[in-house]
Amino acid sequence: MRSLASVRRARERERQRHHLGEQEQVKVVREVVIPETITVQELANRMAERAADVIKVLMRMGVMATINQVIDADTAELIVTEFGHRLRRVSEADVEIGLRGEDDLPDALEPRAPVVTVMGLQVAALLSGAVLTEETFEWQGIGYTLAQYLIKRDFIAVQGIVTAIAVVVAIISFLIDVIAAVVDPRVRY
Repeated sequence: MRSLASVRRARERERQRHHLGEQEQVKVVREVVIPETITVQELANRMAERAADVIKVLMRMGVMATINQVIDADTAELIVTEFGHRLRRVSEADVEIGLRGEDDLPDALEPRAPVVTVMGLQVAALLSGAVLTEETFEWQGIGYTLAQYLIKRDFIAVQGIVTAIAVVVAIISFLIDVIAAVVDPRVRY
């Protein structure tokens, strides 16, 4: 015996199916950017189509491909036109277009925030306890000393050494940021 809620849900689903059947679904034509090589899944995502449908079209074309297989731009172009989308091909050489521009006028320059250096990003990663401890244990000498303290169950010494190393790394990162600000006059604090 079905519950009343189950019957209501079934009726609601039936009404939804009937209502959706009356409406015409309008296909959205998208502009699909196609690089020199692309996977079947990525192509399907860019067209907002199911990957299984893309694979069916490939099979009709005589190409046996899986969802993770890489196809060339010409094959992808045929698939995009088969689905009725517009396409725009790009190559790796197109990436360089626009990178080199004219020099900015000195009057147009505005102050910007300090540059985050690579060392500063490493400090952020090192300050998390597990990563810092792991990095510290890799250093010969310090790692052996820390292991001996752990064997003796002297956790305060281990925390002290790890904290001292973190402070040294933070100071080095700060000094690198200051040096970067001195070298690059556009950086303002």
